Amino acid sequence: MEEKDEVIILKNKVALLESILDAIPFPVSATDISRNWLFINKATEKSIGLSREEALGKNCSLWNANICNTKDCGINCLERGDSVTYFSQEGEDYKVDIAYLYDSSRKKIGYLEVVANVSELQRLIKAVNEKQNKLQDSIKDLDHSFKMLSEGRFVSVPISSDDPLLGLKENANESIDSLKELVVSLKETAKSIASSVSDISTSSSDIAKATQQVASTVGLVNGQNQAEITSLEKTIKALDAVSSSISQVTAGAKSLSEKAVNVSENGKTSLVVVNETEKSIARAKDISDTNVGQIKDLSEKMSSINKIVRLITEIASQTNLLSLNAAIEAARAGEYGRGFAVVAAEVKSLANDSKKSAEEISSSIEEITAKTSLAVTSIMETSKDMADAVGRINDVGVASKKVINEATEVSDTLKQVAEESDKQSATLQKVNQDFTGVLEMLEKGLKAMDELAALAEEVSASTEEIASIISEVDKMGKSLFAMTERFEV
Repeated sequence: MEEKDEVIILKNKVALLESILDAIPFPVSATDISRNWLFINKATEKSIGLSREEALGKNCSLWNANICNTKDCGINCLERGDSVTYFSQEGEDYKVDIAYLYDSSRKKIGYLEVVANVSELQRLIKAVNEKQNKLQDSIKDLDHSFKMLSEGRFVSVPISSDDPLLGLKENANESIDSLKELVVSLKETAKSIASSVSDISTSSSDIAKATQQVASTVGLVNGQNQAEITSLEKTIKALDAVSSSISQVTAGAKSLSEKAVNVSENGKTSLVVVNETEKSIARAKDISDTNVGQIKDLSEKMSSINKIVRLITEIASQTNLLSLNAAIEAARAGEYGRGFAVVAAEVKSLANDSKKSAEEISSSIEEITAKTSLAVTSIMETSKDMADAVGRINDVGVASKKVINEATEVSDTLKQVAEESDKQSATLQKVNQDFTGVLEMLEKGLKAMDELAALAEEVSASTEEIASIISEVDKMGKSLFAMTERFEV
């Protein structure tokens, strides 16, 4: 190991030793043979008013104690063979313990002094003595009160605010008061026991009689309970059947309600169709009325044409007559009238054709007029039928609305029936549960009655034991009363 490392280790050890000595709460100092300080701890610095750096190398007489530079100096005492000395400073007394310091060859190289403040110790001893005296006085007070208690007298322990056993004395007084109350209570209890024993003795015989009556009553009650249980079981079965029926009614009502809703919806759809049909028929009636008017106009025009045709027929007849006259005149004219005869023949032929055509047209017009009249009549009847159909469709619409309203009302009513049935079913289930609970209670009651009967038998059998116990209690009560008589309360 290098010398530098050894120096570091040595410094660390010195620092550790200084820390240990500084931690000591009373003065510790070391001096050389010449009585010059080699080391002082923090407590010494405080006592002499010098720092460690200021004190090192200076004579220890700088402590300025009343024994410094006298024969009672600690080092002088040690050299005389006395390792302890005392001194006073600023009204405090101190004890000094002195020892030699040696080197590795056991050669004396200095002194170690440890100073302790004995005034603090004396004050502590005095305080301890005072506490001890007060403690002894308190113990005497407690001893006196407990001695009085052993003689049957209740005497409280005296208490002062600075009493070292204040809590113990207070607890002792509370115990004495509680014991006094207990003795009073025991006396009253003993008297009460004495007066109650005779009552209990009388009651025991009454209990025996009562148990016999209980056993008899239990038999009757059990019979009644059994009958009630049978009746309740039948009632519960009947309620189950009613509840099942109500459930079926509820299901049926819900199904009918759904069907009524469907009827209402279908009725609404039909009402829409009826309204559309009514509108279509109304439009067809309007068209028929228009056609009737047009056909009537056509009939009137055909009548006018027929008049013209008749006029043409008359003209054709007259033309035919004229052509006949022309032919006669042409025949009279002879050769000169041949050309005119040809014209007359053509005119006659044309007149005949015109007459024939006019007759055909007239016949057609009459036929058309007849058919037109029939068409007008048919259309008017159809229009009337359409008007009647519109009325009937209106009636159907009103009936459909009524059906829809009634179906809605039926659906609502069925819903209410279903809801009410559900409520009734729930109520019946609750009643059934209540009856089941009552049945269970009756069964438990029946079991309890059996147990009560058994208990009555046990009570009856225990009556003699109770009488014996009452006798013992009477003896104990008298003994307790005798024990409490020794206390003064």
